[in-house]
Amino acid sequence: MAGKLKERQFYNVVTRKREMVPAGKIKVVKFKNGAYALKAVNDYSEKMFKLFAKDKLKSMEKKFGGKAKNYRR
Repeated sequence: MAGKLKERQFYNVVTRKREMVPAGKIKVVKFKNGAYALKAVNDYSEKMFKLFAKDKLKSMEKKFGGKAKNYRR
């Protein structure tokens, strides 16, 4: 995979392609190990994640709505 993903672009492991996801379907989550990620759900109900640094947490919460929720499968 060449190049950097854009903010609303996620890599789908199943199809091995990049997907553009609407902002309404993206949420901020926190994993058990303390890492933060963006969680996106596509039209086929496949979950995709993209990790980001803790210092970007405030801006991501502002863009994608609300406080980061703890993620559970």
